[in-house]
Amino acid sequence: MTFVPKFKKANSKLASGSVRTYLANIKRLSKMARNKTDYPEGGSWLSKKGLLAAVNKLPLNARKILAAAAVKASRIYGTKVPAFEKLMYKSSKQFDKVRDSRTKTDREKKLWSEYAEVYKAGEKLWKGVKKDPTTWKLKDLREAQSAYLLLLYGTHTPRGLESLKLPGKEGPNQLRKVKGGYEIILRDYKTAKSRGPSKFRLDPKLVNPTNVFVKGATRLNKHGFMFTSASGGKLSKSSFSKLVTSATRKGGLKGVSVQLLRVFKSSSKENREIIEKAEALQKEMGHGQKESKRYAKKP
Repeated sequence: MTFVPKFKKANSKLASGSVRTYLANIKRLSKMARNKTDYPEGGSWLSKKGLLAAVNKLPLNARKILAAAAVKASRIYGTKVPAFEKLMYKSSKQFDKVRDSRTKTDREKKLWSEYAEVYKAGEKLWKGVKKDPTTWKLKDLREAQSAYLLLLYGTHTPRGLESLKLPGKEGPNQLRKVKGGYEIILRDYKTAKSRGPSKFRLDPKLVNPTNVFVKGATRLNKHGFMFTSASGGKLSKSSFSKLVTSATRKGGLKGVSVQLLRVFKSSSKENREIIEKAEALQKEMGHGQKESKRYAKKP
């Protein structure tokens, strides 16, 4: 059995998206160590001179995820990488400390926009979209896609949309037509193993653009997914992330990732107050979010 099947078998309890992320980061490490983007069958390359130093030069989040990937890979190889284990724990602790401080990082300060600006950017791009999707070619679909992603992420900020299936297409992650609009159900995303399926209804303001986009995407996306690559193929997680970042630039923002869009939403005044009040109530009552909901009886 080669490395990838071994890795998937050993990590079968992880969400498939997390497995793909680990494998992508292991491949990135391989590129840094060997200048080859493959998965070696032996683990000696993880101790190659210069690799740890190269990882240590990266920003904190990259150090954390690559160190974790190195440790995960070492366990498949049956080797020890004490230096990467030490870096993983150290960088994870530093990362948590930064997040717990709730202060903006230098990168966040540089790229920051108020969350409301994301939807406005989508509206700006959507005005330039051809409104008859039956005439779209791939180029038109891609232009509409950038606009639609900003409208969507300017309203909701879920994970896992690179594998979102079109209405009527089967898959763990689906956009579904419901009475009066649409809903998204996600069964394969980063925390799906612990949280279970995630389902939410699209905001009513998204219904009309969703109708238009779905009509064009259903006609042109032969793979059955909502979003597509420049060649008309299925998107990987990394290519979807790049697509969203590119869309934000087109909309006049500063090249923002999905993760940072999620930060924007949580940091909006309204949502920040909701989060802080919920935390205060949970501390007062001495139980978590799920139990708080059980206490809150319907009118």
